[in-house]
Amino acid sequence: MAGELPFETPLVKLREKINELKQFGQEKGIDFSEEVARLEERYKQLEEEIYSYITPSQKMHLARHHQRPTSLDLINLIFEDFIELHGDRLLGTIWLSWAVWLS
Repeated sequence: MAGELPFETPLVKLREKINELKQFGQEKGIDFSEEVARLEERYKQLEEEIYSYITPSQKMHLARHHQRPTSLDLINLIFEDFIELHGDRLLGTIWLSWAVWLS
C-alpha cells in the first residue's frame, strides 16, 4: 500500500500475507480458510494494539493523511448537483469602504 504510515507497516505486511494466501488457495484449489481466519484474527488484534497506543504525533499524521476523505468527497456522495459557492471578498471590501466613507 502506497499510503501507509510507518507505524502501520506490520498491518500492511500481514494484510499482504492474507491476500497472498487467499490467492494461492484459489489458484491451487486448496482450502486455507482456517489459516486465513487465524491470520485475520491476528490482524484484528494487531490493529487494536497499534491504534490503542499511538502517540499524539501519530494521531496528527492520521488526521492529516492525504487519503483521508474530505468534506467535499462526502458532499459529492450525498448530493448529485452540488455547486461550491465562494464569496466575493473584493466587492465586499469595496462596499464596506463606501459604507464607512458615507457615514
